[in-house]
Amino acid sequence: MEALLILTSFAITLYAFRKKAYRRSVLFLFNAWWLTIFVLYSFRFLGFYSARESTFQMYLCGIAFFFVGYILVDSVYRRPKKKLIISDNHVKFKRSILIVLSIISIYILIRKTILAIPSWLSGGQGGLKTDIVQDGVLLLGGFWDVLYTYIARPLHIVVIIYSIILIFQKKRDQTIYLLAILFLIFGFLSSASRFSLLEIIVSFFAYWYLFSGLSFKMLMNKYKAIGAVVVVTTLVIAVFMLESGSLGEGVYCYLCGCIPCSDINLDRLDMGQLYGLVTFNGVLRVFLQIPKLMGLVPGAWTVLDTVYEYMIRFEETTYIADNVKYNAFVSMFTYFYADGGLFGVGLLSLLTGGFFSLINKRAIIKPSYQSYGMAMYLVILVTNSMVRAQTFLVPPVMAMVLLYFLVPQEAVMQKETLNKSYVTQV
Repeated sequence: MEALLILTSFAITLYAFRKKAYRRSVLFLFNAWWLTIFVLYSFRFLGFYSARESTFQMYLCGIAFFFVGYILVDSVYRRPKKKLIISDNHVKFKRSILIVLSIISIYILIRKTILAIPSWLSGGQGGLKTDIVQDGVLLLGGFWDVLYTYIARPLHIVVIIYSIILIFQKKRDQTIYLLAILFLIFGFLSSASRFSLLEIIVSFFAYWYLFSGLSFKMLMNKYKAIGAVVVVTTLVIAVFMLESGSLGEGVYCYLCGCIPCSDINLDRLDMGQLYGLVTFNGVLRVFLQIPKLMGLVPGAWTVLDTVYEYMIRFEETTYIADNVKYNAFVSMFTYFYADGGLFGVGLLSLLTGGFFSLINKRAIIKPSYQSYGMAMYLVILVTNSMVRAQTFLVPPVMAMVLLYFLVPQEAVMQKETLNKSYVTQV
């Protein structure tokens, strides 16, 4: 079954690469990402435990139905015959709201950073992460924690993505750039999460790969400043990974640990089928938060909390090899499995592939800051797909909502125009 999984993943990746319309698309990136994971895992470095046939079957079902969903939606969603007029009459208003919310968010992150200083000084990054999980040291209390979850955390990636688009579009907006830098600094200091640093690297890669049309050499020559930021950020992440052991071991566990970890935890899924309450837990919380603040839907919120606590127990540190501890990423496919077994994996993978295809196609047909930003965010979701279903949490869901409403639908300069100006300058 493992060989069939690798061959299927390879065939889909090769198909996407050979087909021009998919070569620089989220479809190719998703399958190339998982093909890399499957191939690396097959070597069983570090003595990784072998997964069962049923676990490989789950991953095979997920990869195959994601592909089917993507292709189906792409074939239906065709380019309109008339040329679309792309404009937004609310650019200044959206920018003002974005700046105000960003200032509030950075204030929250600074307060959390101040609370985190003792943990940083006593135990470094690992000490802070332990204190956050065990003692809740960064809780601000009351409405501030709600603002952090629903606004500050998701706005972090929204501003990072928006700033990357502005750079590639040759727009000078010093305020947005400054906010992005502050989010980058305090987002990491207040959480000790390497994901907060990885987001700028992935966002930069996403725009380059999906929309720029530039070779990597031209890219680095043209955008030296952002390239320098990416290099420095990568080095910082490498240093923190080295603190906990070998860099190679850290990367291997980060990528491939989800397979043996999901294999171990599939037997612990003992609540029966949960029919979407796992995968869409974060989505339901976004819609029910206001009724909850009004004292309504207490029963529904209790159900969501029960399901949340049930799934979070699978993220406890576990052994994936005799001498290797892992902080328990089980992949989005395991979350789908919790909702409906293999049928749930197939259906939810189909829907996910269709959604990714819709967003990717929209960025091509209606190229705007907003549509580009949402497609770039999909690449971040791809690089987190071995962790969990991101719609399980509120911040990823709110990030998509804020990208849609706060990033303007202003038309972008197409890559032909941008690249022509680059050639002229050179």
